Amino acid sequence: MNAMHSTVLPLEIANGIRRWRELPPVHESHQRLMSVLNDDTNARDLADAIETCPEVAARILGLARSAYFAQRIPCRSIHDAIVRVLGFSLVKSLVIGIIMSGSFPPGRCPGFNSRLFWSSAVLSATLARSLARITAPLHRPHPDECYLCGLLHNIGVLVLAHLCPDDMSMVFAEAAQDPACTLMDAESKMLGFDHTQAGGVLARRWQLSSDVRTVIEKHRDVDYWGTFWSSCMLVGASANVASQILNRDDDAELRFPDLVKLRITPDEVAAVSQRTVKELASVLELVDVFV
Repeated sequence: MNAMHSTVLPLEIANGIRRWRELPPVHESHQRLMSVLNDDTNARDLADAIETCPEVAARILGLARSAYFAQRIPCRSIHDAIVRVLGFSLVKSLVIGIIMSGSFPPGRCPGFNSRLFWSSAVLSATLARSLARITAPLHRPHPDECYLCGLLHNIGVLVLAHLCPDDMSMVFAEAAQDPACTLMDAESKMLGFDHTQAGGVLARRWQLSSDVRTVIEKHRDVDYWGTFWSSCMLVGASANVASQILNRDDDAELRFPDLVKLRITPDEVAAVSQRTVKELASVLELVDVFV
């Protein structure tokens, strides 16, 4: 709690914002599940913990039984979903996302598009994992950890839509009307800070891992060269490509970021992006877990 105050108090003083105290703690029903996710656990322990949270279990099972993931032998349990269908790492990432989405219901902010938000998150995560797999070994983050970083990189937007719904509705409107104005620009102008800072506050309060917290705070900082810089660069690039894929016209050409510092060529980024576009409908099936 002291760490949270040291992070938040300067923002409160500078901007007159007192809403940080309204950030919800991890719900009691999710505390055991979050502790299991942070531990070196196995599939059985994870399944047992998920089963104590019926709403999380129902969403995981629903996805495992969907047309895209459907198996010849029906998925009958959470353990089946983890071991036979979705995989251990994906389930861990999905559970954290489900807990986040449930803790910050978007209905308070009329301008917030929940489906677009989670579509961007899932697509960014998918691209980041694929790009991590072809990153030079010296700089390569774990692809599954990169997926989680990509999934949560913009979680601060969800936080601000929950804490400042009226202001964020105006932020979304301004960013949509002016192509030269980024969401972070509009947030800084209207709120005095942006969603990377808000997400960092939440990551500390919820004790998310250091790599996730760093990516949330630094994925837009092109000058960042600290710990986890490669994850930040991959997720930042993936978020840019995801935005182009979701927003472009059919005739528009994708612009691929320069990842030479990770020994990834533009042609390799293009190949990953094109593969992802071909599988886009399947990738976006995951969005239904969160909305």
